Amino acid sequence: MSNESFRAAMRAAGLDYAGPIHGDGKINRFKAKKDKRADSWYVVYSDSPMAGAFGCWKRGIKENWCERDTKGFSQTDWDATRRRWAEADRERERVEIEGHAKARQVAA
Repeated sequence: MSNESFRAAMRAAGLDYAGPIHGDGKINRFKAKKDKRADSWYVVYSDSPMAGAFGCWKRGIKENWCERDTKGFSQTDWDATRRRWAEADRERERVEIEGHAKARQVAA
């Protein structure tokens, strides 16, 4: 299943995560192995072609991912994948902005 190839891509980028992967199109924060806090995140869309993004605020990682070898992608597949990557980026930015606002409130 593609969840495992998504997990393998995260692991290859240095984010070891053994928990569930939810293909709900929402940002999911997680604590990578050996981390003390949930500084890592992923967003994945489970419809075909499965696509998403993942990263870590602490490590400065941000990567896009898609389930298939892109050589076989049709224009429709590319359009859907790019749309999902853009949606994932907007979701990540939204969560970052919320986190910064909460930090400002606590600091005040």
